[in-house]
Amino acid sequence: VPRGRGYQRRVRGLCEAPGMLIRTNMEDLREVTHRKHYELYRRGKLKQMGITDDGAHPVSLQETYEQKRAEHLAELQRIENENETKLCQQSPRKGSGTEEKRKGGGGKI
Repeated sequence: VPRGRGYQRRVRGLCEAPGMLIRTNMEDLREVTHRKHYELYRRGKLKQMGITDDGAHPVSLQETYEQKRAEHLAELQRIENENETKLCQQSPRKGSGTEEKRKGGGGKI
């Protein structure tokens, strides 16, 4: 049985092959797992934002953004109107007492 350099290379190559195969498969597994986890993360975040992709209707991020923005601005306007109404209802009561004090001049000079 000849044991020259070619034989040693073949034997070394055979010994390295399983390690290389494992490294390659591990890298593929890591990439696939990363993609799946990222896709789940992405879908979850989009769902939190109210963007759903049912597959039948394409999702327009611009339209969804504009709709959410309009809803937010309407909510802010509603809150502002409520606060203004509350302030106007409170002002005559507080303001009338202040006006009487000013007109009456009931303080020392």
